[in-house]
Order: sequence, then structure tokens, then C-alpha cells
Amino acid sequence: MKRTILITLAITFSVLAGAQEIKWEKGLYYSVSGQLFSGIYTEYYHSGSMKAEYAIQDGLLEGLSKYYYSDGTLKETVSCRKGQRHGVWTSYDRNGIKTGEATFLNDKKHGTWRVWDASGVLRCELTFCHGERQGPCQIYHENGTLAIAKDF
Repeated sequence: MKRTILITLAITFSVLAGAQEIKWEKGLYYSVSGQLFSGIYTEYYHSGSMKAEYAIQDGLLEGLSKYYYSDGTLKETVSCRKGQRHGVWTSYDRNGIKTGEATFLNDKKHGTWRVWDASGVLRCELTFCHGERQGPCQIYHENGTLAIAKDF
């Protein structure tokens, strides 16, 4: 019995000792020792389920970060470079259905943005160029047929 308790305490201590603590200050992530943080940082809800997983390099978001609903279902993913959104951003509803997909270039909307409804039907497509709406915009009915088309 004593041995089981000691093993449990040792495992708990090793997990807690390996836990990462970081702070966000003036747009940068730091370790508790004050150094710019690099690595994967995981944030949790009070319930213990994962809230977010950040890829960080030299204090800035770098690579793919993931965000979760409190039940553990994936909520969104975003690709970053040097602390800015850069690449694909994707959102999901609580049922795991993709509801949005967009592309960023240096933290600005760039490329085709798509929005789906809870049934998975494409409802909207917009095109952006360096943060400005440009090109086609298409809105679709619930049955997927084109409702409105406009160029910017």
C-alpha cells in the first residue's frame, strides 16, 4: 500500500515538475525565468480538458496552433509565422463539421475564404488580396445553389 502511494506521488510530482508555465507580455511569450519561450505550450480548462496547444518559437507563435471546445472537440486551427497569422485558418463546430476556412498572408486576409453551415453545405465564398475584398463573392442557398454573385 505504501509503495503504491509513493509511486503515485512520484508520478504526480514528475508530471507537475515537467509542466510548463509561460506568461504573455507585450506580444511575446516568456518562460517563468524571463527567457523567450520556444516549444509547444498546452493550456487546459479547469475541467482538465485541453483548451489550446500553441507552437511558439523565440516568444512568437510559429507553426500550427490548435484550439478546443471544453468537451475536447477541435474548435479551430491557425498557422502562424513570426507571431502573425500566416497560412490556413480552419474552424469547426462542436460536431466536428468544418464551418470556415481562410488563408492569411502576414496577418491579413488573403485568398479564398469559405463558410459552411452546420449541415456542411457551402454558404459563402469571398476572395481577399492583402486584406482587401477583391474578385468574386458568392452566396449560396441552403440547398447549395448560387443565390448571389458579385465581383469586387
